[in-house]
Amino acid sequence: MDRLVCTALFLASRNRQLLAMQYLLSTGPFDPNIKNYYGFIALLAAVANGHYKLIELLISTVISN
Repeated sequence: MDRLVCTALFLASRNRQLLAMQYLLSTGPFDPNIKNYYGFIALLAAVANGHYKLIELLISTVISN
């Protein structure tokens, strides 16, 4: 986590890092709903950036887990 309590998942989502997201989501249990300092989660970062592949990846991973 960084100084604003952003998880690696959130940072990868905010920075449109699809490969990093795929890796992080494949490494084991995670909580995609951890909020950063401002109350945002990884899915909101993907939506704010209009990155539909990340949105689809996050939703499909959460549903399958």
